[in-house]
Amino acid sequence: MRHDAQVTSSESFPRQKARTRGFQLGRPRGLKVIGERVLFVRSSSGLDPAGGLWKLDLGIHAPVEECLVDAAALLTTGELPAAELARRERMREVTSGITHFTTDKSGTVIAFAISGIAYVSVLGSTVHTRELPTPGAVIDPRVSPTGQHVAFVVDGGLWVIDAHNLDAQPQLLCESTAETETWGLADFIAAEELDRLRGFWWLADGSGLIVERADNAPVGIRWISDPAQPANEPVPHRYPAAGEANPIVELWLVPLTGTRKQIIWDLAKFPYLATVNAGESGNVVCVLTRDQRTASINRIDLESGQLVEMAARTDPAWIDVHGELPFLTADGALIEIISDAPTDTNRVARDGVFISPAGLQVNGVVDSSSEGLLVLASPDPMEQHLY
Repeated sequence: MRHDAQVTSSESFPRQKARTRGFQLGRPRGLKVIGERVLFVRSSSGLDPAGGLWKLDLGIHAPVEECLVDAAALLTTGELPAAELARRERMREVTSGITHFTTDKSGTVIAFAISGIAYVSVLGSTVHTRELPTPGAVIDPRVSPTGQHVAFVVDGGLWVIDAHNLDAQPQLLCESTAETETWGLADFIAAEELDRLRGFWWLADGSGLIVERADNAPVGIRWISDPAQPANEPVPHRYPAAGEANPIVELWLVPLTGTRKQIIWDLAKFPYLATVNAGESGNVVCVLTRDQRTASINRIDLESGQLVEMAARTDPAWIDVHGELPFLTADGALIEIISDAPTDTNRVARDGVFISPAGLQVNGVVDSSSEGLLVLASPDPMEQHLY
């Protein structure tokens, strides 16, 4: 965190923690490395709650941070959608401004939202940032790998717009036809229990998307009151309690032009959509049984819409979900993190064969290339390093 002149040695720890929102303000996060360019989100100081978009160019002799988008200049008093508020709560997000961004493959087209308004920035000799026309408050804008389009969710429906045509208007791809139906949002179980916070993925060629459809109609209602506002009426909230009905969760292939098709699997046997990874080498989907002891890892056949099982994993206790794994490498190998019970270690596996040593607890895969994997791992519970 940057030095702040208003911090004094007499300021108590609780006050420092409250002022800096858990020491999050001013800290770089959401780093994305593309070639010699590093993009990240950070506020200007330990007092500033508004995250901006920054760049660090590693290709110059003395790298200097550059603020590409000053979120404070774009902040409005607009209300965030309820789904976005819930999403931020699950992310433990305590800041404002830019909290997340996505880029195209080259890292020159960037999409983000501020106060429910979608923006796109194009990097060149200068930075051009503009607001995108949308039909309402936006959730989770994501730019296509080609940089041509931006997709986003409004009122439970999935929309797409040309990122460069100034006269373009948003196109509705998937419309929500009921209050309990959403397209492109992670269902409650995925977001709260499986740490999956997104509900749509661009295909590598930008021709369409893989989209989650969730229907919460079977889920029981709980009534939530606000202790801080006792005069307000309790609001209904559909909560899939243990042992009770779950939402209906589906995946669909949605082309930018043409007819969408449902991706078929045994929903009764595998009700949980754990992870989706869309890449140039193939699109991988992992689904779980309700007891979370069996996982089915599948490749999507884009022609038929069927899932083709690549591997099945079982665990007598519990199968952990690790980010957006499994995924396919450039040469088609399946990369997973598997619990190795005899050594009590989470290990990286390539096509089912362990490639990380026993005793090194692998927590996630940061990057993959032809030279190997960059992983986040712990040699002991008190430390975490890159390997």
